[in-house]
Amino acid sequence: MREINASLGGRDITLRATFAAATEIAQMVADPIAFAREANIAAAMPGYVPKVTFTVANLPILIWIGMKAAGGGDTLQQVQAMVFDAGFPQAMSIADGYLALIVAPKSERPVDPAELDASPGE
Repeated sequence: MREINASLGGRDITLRATFAAATEIAQMVADPIAFAREANIAAAMPGYVPKVTFTVANLPILIWIGMKAAGGGDTLQQVQAMVFDAGFPQAMSIADGYLALIVAPKSERPVDPAELDASPGE
């Protein structure tokens, strides 16, 4: 299961990445792949203005869709209030991580953290 846990305004939330959630984001906001593409271009080209970006209107929608996919029962209006109370920078960080989870490839196998600590040749 691909999901992230975050804290939004002091409340713990879970957002799940599913194909259905990605499709709903594409229909209600913009294609998640377009978000990723625009972010990559903006990072590579100083001065580039992305065609797709976070807004006051779409941040709560992105988070709400992820929460719904994880089984959350909050309404969009409740998530809008949570985002406003927490502040847009915190919500942007959560939405950015969630979109990255959606578009990033899933690991082929779980990685044991001990493998990351091993020196080459051990």
